[in-house]
Amino acid sequence: MAYSFWQIIALTPWWTYVFIWYLLYLSFKATKPRIVSLYTFILLHVICMALILIGLVSLIQINSTNLMLCLGSAFGGIFLGWLHFRLIKIKAIKHEAKFYLPGSWLLLIVIILLVSAKYYLFGYQVFFDPQVLKQEKYLSYILIISGLILGLFIGRMLYVLRCIKHGPYVKV
Repeated sequence: MAYSFWQIIALTPWWTYVFIWYLLYLSFKATKPRIVSLYTFILLHVICMALILIGLVSLIQINSTNLMLCLGSAFGGIFLGWLHFRLIKIKAIKHEAKFYLPGSWLLLIVIILLVSAKYYLFGYQVFFDPQVLKQEKYLSYILIISGLILGLFIGRMLYVLRCIKHGPYVKV
């Protein structure tokens, strides 16, 4: 039975849309400067990383080649996440588990691109042809994108933890 793109969207679970809208809401909030609690920041990042890992484990057979591909892209993502937060000049609040996050449109753009890529790769393509998961080239795309996203989250968390411990600090 042939499905149209709109039928695929209609068959997507409702909670997926709630999650996507919440990510977009958080991304839009990130366009404005704000003070963020370290605990909230880490909790959201850990939840997102767990969802990515659950998706990977459920779809892909783990072997040394797949692991190395994912880890290699994760190291690139760590570098990019660290660099991103360094360039936008994240500053910690001295003696508090909070930090100042200047506004940036980059997160909104990245979230839209990532949600689109993940929906297309994990949802749309797999729905039409589940055998696509057995193609090495397709698996490589999934592993590289997932590793890069994981690395971005880790790099951002590491930079924030470094800032809280060593500065730079914002004057309150």
